[in-house]
Amino acid sequence: TIALAQDSALQALSAQQNLAMAKTSYDEFMAGRKINLSASASPAYSYKSIDRTTSASSLSEYNQLTTALTLKLTQQVNSFGGNFYALSSLSNDLYLGQMREHYNNVYGTSMQFQVMPIMLGYQQDILGYNPFKWEKKLQDYRITTQEQQYAYELAQVAESAVGYFFQYACNKAYYEMYRQNVEVADSLYKIGQQKYNIMAINKAELISLELQLLNSQNSLFSYEKELSNSRASLLSFLGIPLDTEVDIVLPQAPPQLIITEDEVIRLAQENNPSLRSHQESIILAEQEVDLARRESGFHTSVDLSVGGQNYANTFVDAYANTRFSTSVGVTFSVPIIDMGRARLRVAKARQNLDLQQLNLQEAQRTLRDEISIALRDFNLAQQQLSQTERTVALADASFELNQYNYAQGLCDISTFTFAQQRKDEAHNNYISALRGYWTSYYKLCRLTIHDFRK
Repeated sequence: TIALAQDSALQALSAQQNLAMAKTSYDEFMAGRKINLSASASPAYSYKSIDRTTSASSLSEYNQLTTALTLKLTQQVNSFGGNFYALSSLSNDLYLGQMREHYNNVYGTSMQFQVMPIMLGYQQDILGYNPFKWEKKLQDYRITTQEQQYAYELAQVAESAVGYFFQYACNKAYYEMYRQNVEVADSLYKIGQQKYNIMAINKAELISLELQLLNSQNSLFSYEKELSNSRASLLSFLGIPLDTEVDIVLPQAPPQLIITEDEVIRLAQENNPSLRSHQESIILAEQEVDLARRESGFHTSVDLSVGGQNYANTFVDAYANTRFSTSVGVTFSVPIIDMGRARLRVAKARQNLDLQQLNLQEAQRTLRDEISIALRDFNLAQQQLSQTERTVALADASFELNQYNYAQGLCDISTFTFAQQRKDEAHNNYISALRGYWTSYYKLCRLTIHDFRK
């Protein structure tokens, strides 16, 4: 049942989809941190008229078409928070109208090329905030959290499946028990009629046998309805058509398990995703502290680039006579008067970090309490199950003996009825104990994301 649920239940399919989306988002993030190559083209047309009263030029208009092509490669340097880049560009100016005639007369061409065959550069904030480090740390943490959330939701599916399974299994067991009771009560009632006819029993005892038969039949009708409803609920949860023929059996009593509180608390703190949301909040708060602290003081950045560029009237000349160039840019920034705003921002970020750490401690305490209660319930269920197994064996033996004695006239109806009630109570207690054992066991599995039997 658990295997079917984790494969086909809507909750399991939703968990699978959420994990797939998280992995796709993480892959997208990682792809953005690899080398990125892009190309761009920027055509532009400009025109303006020239006022001859204010210009010595004989031209009355400025008419130009510019086309720029750029190929750019970028790569983040995650360790330092910088960016490496390489680019190559070509720009072409084409003069039109009077400008075309003017440039043809002066330069012999109406075109001009500006080229940058290769330019290598690196931009880096020095002693500043590194967003790449924090982004990577958060994304790594979130994909791990989503994987644990997926395992947690599968454990939730298993716990729900156990509930549906035992609801149906218990109703089936009760139904079978009361069906057998009806058969026994019917046989005894027929025997009672024969005894009454020969005056071996009185009228009151015969009425008691008939009443017992009717009560057993009424209980059977009631559990027949419960059996049908619980069966439909189970099949619907598993995504199985309701007209499917299924058979279900109660599991055997499992072997005793010794699970320590320290073990379940450790596993829960390592695996339970309820704590990871608080831990993520702490990472975000630490990021805010780092950002506020680094932006509150001296800040500098550097941009270094080397390469070649040239201007020429022909495409060949532009690339043939490329001139080497280098550029170094340094920016310094230091706050002078901010009325304590930077200091207060750092203090606020640290206060938020302290708050998130307190929230985590509270969540850990709540989880420990829940774990302790779940483990106590599990251990009690183990003890109860062990005791009810012995009780069932004794109650069955007592019932069979009293059934035989009553048929032979060796005991009265009250003794037999009492033996039957103890048998039913023993079976009910055993089924309840079995259900309680597996319910508490899979609750522990959910809280710790760990299967202790395996």
